[in-house]
Amino acid sequence: MESFIFTIFFILTIPFVLLGNGALWILGYEVTNDAQKIAALIVENQEDPQECFDIRFFSNVFGPTVASVQNTCVYEYASLTQDPSACELLMPGEYGFSCIGAAETRERTCTIAFNRIVEWGSYLNGTHQRATIDECRNGNITSAIGKKCCIVSKIANLRDFNDCSSLSGEKNIYEDCLTELALKLGNPVICDSIEEPGKTACILRAKYKAALSTLPPPLAR
Repeated sequence: MESFIFTIFFILTIPFVLLGNGALWILGYEVTNDAQKIAALIVENQEDPQECFDIRFFSNVFGPTVASVQNTCVYEYASLTQDPSACELLMPGEYGFSCIGAAETRERTCTIAFNRIVEWGSYLNGTHQRATIDECRNGNITSAIGKKCCIVSKIANLRDFNDCSSLSGEKNIYEDCLTELALKLGNPVICDSIEEPGKTACILRAKYKAALSTLPPPLAR
């Protein structure tokens, strides 16, 4: 019985959805729920990602919301252009942080994962390794790259460990370190030494740190 009622309701709403979408089209809005298509058009026409918020449509209860399609459009734009600055349109919010990740072009040498784990190397060539913060604290890592990534891990996870200078001779790892330090301290100024577009990504992460609920608090050194 319930499925029958839902079916009737769905059928009855179709004319109203069509009329509403027609009116929005006349008013000049982008009437679609295809976020990827609109994002690609915005990129092709070299328009501002703010155009994503011109998407409007009437939908029944089974369809996506306007806000979700608008936000996905911004995400897709940032991914296509590799421009993390667009992701500020999604801040504050964790989807904005996901957007930054999609827009980044440089693969990190040292990646801070969940549960205070740092990873380095590649699965593809069999060099992938990882270490917990306790392993890094205790000096249990023997590989040269692992030791450097452990410094990045301690920067990210320990309260009074805030010096990246020992890594300044290796650009990629140094920028990984500065990115983690800026995020931990919530200080965008630390990002100034990072090259674009990584600098913008770093600044946004630090600026909107409070919106990242999955970020664990730093530990005592």
